[in-house]
Amino acid sequence: PTASGFDGIWSEDSFAFNNHFFVNLLDKNQQWDQVHVPDVEFPQWVNEGRDADMLELMMLNSDMAVIAAMEDHGDIDESTGIVGCRWEGFDLVSGHTTCPRE
Repeated sequence: PTASGFDGIWSEDSFAFNNHFFVNLLDKNQQWDQVHVPDVEFPQWVNEGRDADMLELMMLNSDMAVIAAMEDHGDIDESTGIVGCRWEGFDLVSGHTTCPRE
């Protein structure tokens, strides 16, 4: 992990000021899923659905909250950061409800 306490990058070009963060966040092909990363206190989201030639990207709960209302229905455990729902159309992980839209 870096100084932020999280491990990874948000977009393919972290040094460019562009909209790739939002494009990635909303891309259903990315299939964001929450995972535990060793040596990181809270879980983070990775693009599990990425193609083999794509970089592994990460998002935080606060990033996912831009598009999903996780807090409205008790879908987030504030002490652990674990989210019990997934964004609509993200179906790699079964057994999770769909988070309402923000």
